[in-house]
Amino acid sequence: MTTTIPESAASRVAALLETSLCDGFFGQAYSFDDNKLTEEWMTGFSVESVGAKESETKRVYSSPHESGVLGEDDVRRTLIECYLDILVWKVQDRVCSDLKVLDHIIPAEDLREIPVWGMDSNTRHKLQSIMKERIPDVDNTIDVKTQSLFLEQILLPAINCQDPTKAYDIKNSLQYLIEKYSHTEASTGAEKRKVKLESQYGTIASVLLCAVKEYGIEQFPIHPKGTGVVCVNATGIPPHSTITQYLGELYPPYR
Repeated sequence: MTTTIPESAASRVAALLETSLCDGFFGQAYSFDDNKLTEEWMTGFSVESVGAKESETKRVYSSPHESGVLGEDDVRRTLIECYLDILVWKVQDRVCSDLKVLDHIIPAEDLREIPVWGMDSNTRHKLQSIMKERIPDVDNTIDVKTQSLFLEQILLPAINCQDPTKAYDIKNSLQYLIEKYSHTEASTGAEKRKVKLESQYGTIASVLLCAVKEYGIEQFPIHPKGTGVVCVNATGIPPHSTITQYLGELYPPYR
């Protein structure tokens, strides 16, 4: 229980959690209301400029997509995807309950609270544009999937490996990755595939580092994201494990 509330309040909250229900996963809350809210939001959404003068001539659009108003097919497609997601979540909940995931708690010594950093959508878009433009000229075997994995699973962890006083400068993270993925030749087939992938990560880091030096770090800001929990165990977190318990509500962006 969080230490930010009085002990008496924490005891009362803990007592409310004592029920006859077995520990397990019980699906997403508010699924019906969220879908209804989503549909209302989508059918009324428009990207036309706010505050336009009434005297201005209204433009005639050839399609709903051009006008910024979502059509019926868009609404149906999005709602179907949402319902499919809910079905998948229910299956995941059932599997996690059957596997008794809540009993597999990660040891506290494997986790650490640290200041975390991340990039905004503008920085990410610039990095993606640079990779799309320059990577094929350097190594045409590096596909879009590898580039996406680099941003999500390689670069972000590298940023958070840096000293908090240096994490703001993306050049430090890219240089760290270049040094990390400098390898010698491997012998076995599996090792060769791993070395090739990591070599591609090093190539991407080199291309991005050159671009950052060219345009300046102010074009690629890295922002503090507060305090986060990271895994410090070199083997990572095993599948179907519980990191911590959380009492509260999680809202999707449109709520």
